[in-house]
Amino acid sequence: MPRRRSGKMLLQLGDYSFYAPVARGPSISPAALTRAFNKTQSSTTDIVSRAGFIGYTEQVYPGILEICRIFVVDAFRKRKCDIRRLSEGQAISPICMGDDATMAQYLSCMAPLADADWVSTEPGHVVRGAAPIPPESGRDRALLFIRDHPPRLSESWSGQTDPVRALTAEAAGKRALAELRVDDCTSAAFHGVMEDFIGGIVDAYDFAGSDPYFGGGGLNVLELGAGAAGTAGWLAPLLKGSRPGLDGRVSYGLYDKEAGLLEDVREA
Repeated sequence: MPRRRSGKMLLQLGDYSFYAPVARGPSISPAALTRAFNKTQSSTTDIVSRAGFIGYTEQVYPGILEICRIFVVDAFRKRKCDIRRLSEGQAISPICMGDDATMAQYLSCMAPLADADWVSTEPGHVVRGAAPIPPESGRDRALLFIRDHPPRLSESWSGQTDPVRALTAEAAGKRALAELRVDDCTSAAFHGVMEDFIGGIVDAYDFAGSDPYFGGGGLNVLELGAGAAGTAGWLAPLLKGSRPGLDGRVSYGLYDKEAGLLEDVREA
């Protein structure tokens, strides 16, 4: 089992320590952050283009969003509420019985339906919108996804399933995440933007001796909401090898309130 320090999860993965440290050493100045951000902002179009991200919003995203809407409609049907059969203006029964976080996730699923006018959110209730919903057999891809991923979404609304754990704790979910991180142009664009931004910060500082707590100083990074360490997998090596002399003096900390996710990192 991972060791704990002051109630915080402490993990060791390769050359990197994963934990939630107390902030120490000098802070990076707001001016340096602003300069790095402005530099990256001016380069974002080129970075995104190199990643093959151009045209995604117009050509790819709408189809993916409609598949997500079909996921949600199917989840409602599994909760005994078939939105397709409702008439315009007919009230949709409340089906979410979880805590605040679960309700927030439920409402985020309702938003794309409202954007497409499949439903209309009114104070205190939700009603069927005016736009037609594609028939259940109209999208083979959506049906394939639904068949391969049975009722996780509806189970999360009822508090029976943790949706994050359902994805990260199963072999199929881990494979899907790994493929997304390696091949997806959205990930490549995000990585490129972050590499440019972090590089601007690293280039502006000499981290030698900045923090004796970590044994001689170095660059100390803490990621909050780290999930299953997908970002750490590419960002930590980038930081460690980003500049001669910085190598070996990078501490990458990660923290997530879901301790089970950090345990998954340890196992991986």
